[in-house]
Amino acid sequence: MNVREMNEKTTETIARYVEVTIGLTVLTSWLAIALQKESTFHLQNSSILKRILWPVFYAYNVISTTIKKWLGFIERRPVGMGMFLIHVMVKEAHSDLDE
Repeated sequence: MNVREMNEKTTETIARYVEVTIGLTVLTSWLAIALQKESTFHLQNSSILKRILWPVFYAYNVISTTIKKWLGFIERRPVGMGMFLIHVMVKEAHSDLDE
């Protein structure tokens, strides 16, 4: 830690040290997860592109799951080749149809 607060002859500050440390920690974590063959963030045998872009896919899954819960997640059933058909119904629209 060669920072001005500890060594007056240097030009770097503790704030810059913290910025660099957080940046390197995030980069290292992203790279470690991307290079794993299997992770909780991506499926086994995922392509390298999907593993590199795991933060995008993870955020998409979290956001879409949250929206589906808000809209009223009804059913998730298999539809061939491991794909899933997801039925979502807006509770308010459904109640309007019943009236």
